[in-house]
Amino acid sequence: RRRRGGGGGGVVGGGGGVGSAPARDRAAHYRLWALLEKRAGANTVARALFARAAAADPSDAATWLQWGQFECRVSGPDVARTRFKAGIQKSSGSAYQQFLYQAWATMEAKVGNADAARDLFEKGTEAHPRAAPLWLEMGLFEAASGNAAAARAAFKIGAAVTPPYPPVFEAWAALERSLGDGERAMRIAARVGVSEVGSAMGRDREAEAG
Repeated sequence: RRRRGGGGGGVVGGGGGVGSAPARDRAAHYRLWALLEKRAGANTVARALFARAAAADPSDAATWLQWGQFECRVSGPDVARTRFKAGIQKSSGSAYQQFLYQAWATMEAKVGNADAARDLFEKGTEAHPRAAPLWLEMGLFEAASGNAAAARAAFKIGAAVTPPYPPVFEAWAALERSLGDGERAMRIAARVGVSEVGSAMGRDREAEAG
């Protein structure tokens, strides 16, 4: 059903009866196959399969997320940006889209583009105001940038989302403790029964889907 050239060439063949499956199922099939090829080191094959997944269902945010993360490692930020951008444009309305914003913003922060990262976090939280993990990542980014007030504001909004997302409270409590307000940190942590604070502030929580 597939054939590779030397070193992992192109993908040939149709993948069995995938062609008759619903678009979302076809995309998932090619995407998961791509992840297997990526882990085997067959980057050319993996890239071709991600492309087939995106063609099968352009609105599948998970495909664009994983393809963007793959390109970030293999080709660098420039190529990854094109995948993340396409995913955001084509997956409008998808709840999973929040992770595209998160991954793209995190990537920009890592390569030193703080303004771009902040803009993406702002656009992401505007599009997905109830996405507590996105508010968490925005707060962690601002805290790492030395902007305690902005970090607190992001954590506060994330903490208001229901159902409660404990990592937001953990990070917020850790921020307050780092600023010398241990009493406030304990009050925040107690709201969701978090007993340990301090671990979230230095944690890299980049979305990783395989």
